[in-house]
Amino acid sequence: MVVITGPVFAANDPVYRNEEMNYSVRCPIQFWKVCVLVREADGKPSATAFLLGQEDITSLPGFEEVFDVAATQIRIADLEKRTGLDFGNLKDHDHFAQSGDPGTLELPGAGSERQRVKVIRSGVDIVV
Repeated sequence: MVVITGPVFAANDPVYRNEEMNYSVRCPIQFWKVCVLVREADGKPSATAFLLGQEDITSLPGFEEVFDVAATQIRIADLEKRTGLDFGNLKDHDHFAQSGDPGTLELPGAGSERQRVKVIRSGVDIVV
C-alpha cells in the first residue's frame, strides 16, 4: 500500500502560539489521505481518499491534549476539487466512487454537485 497525505488549508484554521515562540502558525483542521493498493481478490489496483478532521483541536489550550480524529471516505475526484490537486488516473481505480454501499451519504458540494462520503468507524467500513 502507498499512502499520500497532506493538509486541507482553510482561512478559519486556528492559530497556535506558545510562550516559547516568537511567531504563530495556523494548524489545519482537516487532512487528506489517498491510499493505493492492489487487491488480493482480483489483482486489480484500488485507490481511495479520506478526509480526517480534528475539530476538537480548537478547544485545547496549547494543543497539549490528546484528541480524536474523525475520518470520512470520499471520492478522489471530490478531494481534487477541494484541494486543487490532481491525482492523475488514480480516480479511475476509485471503487468507492462507483459504489452505493450502506452508510454512504450524499452531501452538497460546490454549485449543484453532490459529494459522496462515508463515515469510517472501523476498518470494515472502508470500500477498496
